[in-house]
Amino acid sequence: MQTIQRADETFWLASGSGDADVKIWECRPGGGLQLLFSFDELPGACLSLAYRDSLLFGGIQGGQIKVWDLETRSCIRTIMAHNSDVMSMAVAGTELYASGANGTILRFDSSFDCSASFQAHQFSILSTLILAQEGGRYSLISAGKRFVKLWNLPRSESSDATSIRHDAQSVNPGNDGDVMLYGLSKFISVPTVSDGKHREDCRQGAHMLKRLVTQMGAEAKLLPTLDDKNPLVLAKFEGQSASKTRKRVLFYGHYDVQPATEADWDTDPFELSGRNGYLHGRGIADNKGPILAVACAAAALRERRMLDVDLIMVIEGEEEAGSAGFLEAMQKYRDEIGHIDTILLSNSSWVGEDDPCVVFGLRGVIYANLSIKSGSADAHSGVDGGAVAEPMLAMIKLLGNIESKGKISIPGFYDGVLPLGAEEQQYYEAVAKVSGMSVDTIAKKWREPTFSVANIRASGPTNNTIIPNSVTANVSFRLVPNQVSLAAQFNVEHHRLR
Repeated sequence: MQTIQRADETFWLASGSGDADVKIWECRPGGGLQLLFSFDELPGACLSLAYRDSLLFGGIQGGQIKVWDLETRSCIRTIMAHNSDVMSMAVAGTELYASGANGTILRFDSSFDCSASFQAHQFSILSTLILAQEGGRYSLISAGKRFVKLWNLPRSESSDATSIRHDAQSVNPGNDGDVMLYGLSKFISVPTVSDGKHREDCRQGAHMLKRLVTQMGAEAKLLPTLDDKNPLVLAKFEGQSASKTRKRVLFYGHYDVQPATEADWDTDPFELSGRNGYLHGRGIADNKGPILAVACAAAALRERRMLDVDLIMVIEGEEEAGSAGFLEAMQKYRDEIGHIDTILLSNSSWVGEDDPCVVFGLRGVIYANLSIKSGSADAHSGVDGGAVAEPMLAMIKLLGNIESKGKISIPGFYDGVLPLGAEEQQYYEAVAKVSGMSVDTIAKKWREPTFSVANIRASGPTNNTIIPNSVTANVSFRLVPNQVSLAAQFNVEHHRLR
């Protein structure tokens, strides 16, 4: 069994057994237990449990360690640990020590990578216990069949991550600017790159954001999406208006970021720094900075009893990788999110250094893969050139025919596109004065549909003598309101040359 103290000062109890499941119980204030949920159909009996920072570790018969996130109630990792039963586990800081029936102890870091292994006992290890020492050090007590041993553990390499989690809990919304900069410095320090290699960092980033907005006065929780994908953060700032018809505003953002190569940065990309009046750090603009700016603004208004709308924040962790699972999650949790009057997002741009711009809408997008195949093998230009159909030439011709003189040639593509009205013209003229762009350029960037080619890939080797038998182009269409569905008009995925 494992006791779990929650952030709201309540207690849960986790129990595992030979039934190949783990049950989570709520400890009732007046005594007794209430079953909350369970993790079922494990590959064997659960022989040991450990807990750290919303993570529950289950040591399984046969050597696996299951890692569950209790916030999203989902399994986020299966560690292939021992070649024998995982008899006991203990947590020291951000590291997990797992003991096997073969007498071996393995150490796993905060990213679940095995960082050490040693033979502690000749026979099965029946129990382990962590003792905290002065100076942030730990000792490990292991009990085997015949001996009890005391081990001095090296200082955790992940101690910084622990301090981040503790520091994030001390946010005080009394000073708006300091709160935003302080929270942003902690938020930026977590490398939430949505590339699969940083899954634990993304999970930690989601938990940190939840804690930050909770300290600012929001009700927040994590919502799971697809298996092996990063969770959503759902936060609600309730307005103080006495009106029963308070508007409900949804703010969309994302906590994941693009990778950062340190050689391309003058400073550490995952450390907030100021230079010449600007803040620098990966995600400072896209999109961690805007997330905390909106949250801090809502907290400041709420503290002054001036927040007259309900602000709902939906922050995803897969935007930079294609938003896998986002649509399904919105459909699944639509009742929990509730009715929405207005959607606000910050994934757009300013029109100048000192002039913000409120964008009323963004163009939609359709991605398409166009493939052309010859039906034969790759050919040699010196042997077969001129005698065989060439998919690359056909692809170039096809792409060239889709767009001509800045316009899309697909029949009916512009049906329903509204002409530029007088009121919209005035907006564009105002933007043109502060941005230096012409009205025509602004209209092309903001209101007109487009066609773009991202890349073209060919089969076979890349030397200049090969005629590839297959060519694929990745293209995208940006669409505007009232257009007839492009998918219905342009649903050809493969052209085969005969």
